[in-house]
Amino acid sequence: MVMIPMECPKCGRRGSVPPNRVNTGLQCKNCNAPFYVNTAGDTVLGEPPGQRVATATKQKVESKKKELELNFDFGQIGETIRANSPKLLGGAVAALVLLGTAYWFLTAPSVDPLVERGEYVARAVADNDAMRVKAAASSETAEDAGLWLERSRSVGGVRGSSRDYDIKAGILDGGGTNSTATVMATLNPRVGSEVSSTAVQDPRAETLKGVNTSVTSVGPQLTPMLMYFVKDNAGQWRLEGHMTLAAASASWSKTPGSGSP
Repeated sequence: MVMIPMECPKCGRRGSVPPNRVNTGLQCKNCNAPFYVNTAGDTVLGEPPGQRVATATKQKVESKKKELELNFDFGQIGETIRANSPKLLGGAVAALVLLGTAYWFLTAPSVDPLVERGEYVARAVADNDAMRVKAAASSETAEDAGLWLERSRSVGGVRGSSRDYDIKAGILDGGGTNSTATVMATLNPRVGSEVSSTAVQDPRAETLKGVNTSVTSVGPQLTPMLMYFVKDNAGQWRLEGHMTLAAASASWSKTPGSGSP
């Protein structure tokens, strides 16, 4: 069989094709370019005329098929919706609940980390947990923080555990981008707890010549706790044990009948 010499119109690689491959699609083995050999023996980049027509026809058929698939029977769809309306309604409700939950989670106000830290330390005091209090304090003031815990419970009349109190904290000064802050926490005995049902000695009882002449039993009182915080190198709030102890000691010394801790 006589072969027709040819070369790739893109990369120039030489080769040959049999006569029955004239005007049929070919592909270069070197650069993968599509081409064909016409009846004049010339190589032409692209698809042969007959194949282009076939490709265009195929594309039209595929397009028409998709168009026919999109032409639904809307009456049948309506029947399907009515037959499955309970299931569809349940799915819609579930989707709305999910969206509502996600919206609440994304828009719910976040608690200030300083307030969280203040409540954490107050709960540790209520639980008489010196390890937690010291761990929450700056390393150089941890021992003062532990001493503050001991005296806060004895002088402030804190008993029981954090389960016996409603504990809240608020920022008095600083916080945010500042490096220092003052926080006030309160321990309010819960109604029905062991602490709320136990009377305590009024620290304001008058003392005469060192002898307690007026001891008064009162109901459980809300206990305030003034705390000072500083930011560490990582930007985390730490209890400043020395300042917190000093402020508490000054307050205790001014309370009649409480004695100096």
